[in-house]
Amino acid sequence: MTGMRSRRETGRFGIAGADTAGTGVTDGSNRQLRWMPPAERKRKMKIGIGSDHGGYALKQAVIAYLEEKKIPYHDYGCYDEKSVDYPEYGKKVAHAVKNGECDQGIVICGTGLGISMAANKVRGIRCALCTDCFMAEMARMHNNANMLALGGRVIGPGLAVKIVDTFLNTEASTEERHVRRVSMIEAEDDDQ
Repeated sequence: MTGMRSRRETGRFGIAGADTAGTGVTDGSNRQLRWMPPAERKRKMKIGIGSDHGGYALKQAVIAYLEEKKIPYHDYGCYDEKSVDYPEYGKKVAHAVKNGECDQGIVICGTGLGISMAANKVRGIRCALCTDCFMAEMARMHNNANMLALGGRVIGPGLAVKIVDTFLNTEASTEERHVRRVSMIEAEDDDQ
């Protein structure tokens, strides 16, 4: 694709602002990161996952994928299909990502809309609602999304697993224009 960098060109840390010279970089929470090969980074990554009742069944399919790939995860609920409020679970996972308990998060409700809005209320979270693999790739590559939202009533488990796989295996671009834009997203508004 024209104008897009391959995963090999996006930087060694897979995060915006990465130090491609290898001297070290922080991830925004002042934790020092060290370079590690992508395969090792994926093994060490921990995923936070949560859903409401409308996303529960799809969450089980995503958990099966994570277990198959031996990717550590923490399930923040819900734990059955009884009606619950999606903001609680979106925010639980978002806080886990923000606080460094998890490296990335996956949240699922009926459409993915409400739970992504709830997650995005947490400062430092960039939760992207994705309905196809291209969106997941661009969310990571161009927007350095640290959370993925899915709609349990919108997409099936086969597509959901492909979207999750794409999201987890795409590095964030360290190209200046993308780093600049992510910084603009993170900047506080002055309400003017």
